[in-house]
Amino acid sequence: MNLNYCSGRKSEEGTELSESVSYNIGTIVRRHDEYEEMLELLVTATEDGCLDERSTETSTHEAYLRAYLMTISGLPKPCDFLLFDVVSEDMAVAYKILRNNSKKVLDVLQIEDWDEEVAIENILVIDKIEVNRECRGQGMALRLMREVKGIFAKAETLTILQARPFGDDVKSGAKEIRALTDYYLSDSILGFQEIDAKQYPGWLVCYGTQGYGQGSDYCYFPAW
Repeated sequence: MNLNYCSGRKSEEGTELSESVSYNIGTIVRRHDEYEEMLELLVTATEDGCLDERSTETSTHEAYLRAYLMTISGLPKPCDFLLFDVVSEDMAVAYKILRNNSKKVLDVLQIEDWDEEVAIENILVIDKIEVNRECRGQGMALRLMREVKGIFAKAETLTILQARPFGDDVKSGAKEIRALTDYYLSDSILGFQEIDAKQYPGWLVCYGTQGYGQGSDYCYFPAW
């Protein structure tokens, strides 16, 4: 995958020069230590040639996505709470939203109540996405989400996330969450839908998968 970014160097005319940089997209998978029904997924974008491209240390990558894939039939039940809570506070919130708003979630996903146990076999929670400043504005977050959803989300998978900016140099207020929500919703291949814009700002769900072979970098990155 190639991205163009402003290097800070300028031409003789004083305009900023763009440089084309190649990034390797990779995924590290491991089964959770305590819960064998949960996989931990780390999807990374690392500059081509970097020796740390397989590192689990997120600071060595230009962008990364952390997600968790759980084998659960239907929407979460009380016995599933620890699966979410053991990871992070945000994951626990995802559980509560799915648990307390089951009718609304199923309506958004266009799944009938009677079909829930059959229709949903896995839940994919995208817990965090962070992109370095110089790589922002190029669709990197969408690229990482397409990667994890294309590989790990089957036809019976429910995916949930909160569109919330991460990073030491970014704000994460209502305005920023709304802007990022609209950005994620703009990708028709990912197919996210809002659960409730007022009650749960930024929380999005989608159902099924587009398939790993559908779409390409060209679809959402400029052609160099």
